[in-house]
Order: sequence, then C-alpha cells, then structure tokens
Amino acid sequence: MPGRVDRRNHTRFMVKPGVFAVLGPYSFQMGQVVDISEGGLAFQYKQGKEKDTDVYEISILFDGKADNNTSPYKFTGKAISDVEVRSTNPFSTAVIRRFSIKFEELTYYQQAWLSECIRNHTIGKVDSAPAP
Repeated sequence: MPGRVDRRNHTRFMVKPGVFAVLGPYSFQMGQVVDISEGGLAFQYKQGKEKDTDVYEISILFDGKADNNTSPYKFTGKAISDVEVRSTNPFSTAVIRRFSIKFEELTYYQQAWLSECIRNHTIGKVDSAPAP
C-alpha cells in the first residue's frame, strides 16, 4: 500500500514454534504466538465463543520446556485487533483468527523478562513491507 505508515514504537520479532499465549481471566483462549515486541504480541487461535472485553490478562507459555523458570509470565494488555486469517487448507472448516494485544503498564521485571524472551525465543525481525 503506497503511503502506508507503520505506527509501532517497537520492533516486532517472529517467534520460534512452541511459544503460546493464554488470555484470562474473562477468556481462556489459547494460541500460537506469531510475533512479539516490547510493546505487545499477536497470536493465532481457533475461533470459539468467548466473552468480549478490552483489557486482558495474558500469559506466555513455552511448550513444556524448563529453560525459562519464570514461565508462565503474566501481563496486562489491551486488545488491538482480532481478525480472521485465511486458511491455506481447502479442507479445513476451522476458523483461525489473529489476536493482537498491546501491553500496558509493564513493571521493570516484566520488561526484563520480555527482553529475555525476545532474545531467546525469536528467529528474526518481522518484515514490515506489505505482502504482495
């Protein structure tokens, strides 16, 4: 898109497989984290009936690995977007959605943990160029 401006304050990073996000306490949606930054994250989940709210508690989990003894770690965040993702599998009837959340009021310890998470569980920067 010509003239598109990226308003993000933080660089987004692609996440290694096995990193999950769980919403709570009003929702118990769980999904694979797609990307993360010091300002928020996005994850994909299978659509279900959930209670809508604007503020969430979000936990980040690491696929049963003991390499990070502070997991799960909880953040508070505000919903930014929740959009349907087109399936590449023509036989799938599941609706997959991408949920983006912005972290709010991070403590010093949350910021430090998040920096460590990005350093140890990502595989590179997200390309900010729009898809063709």
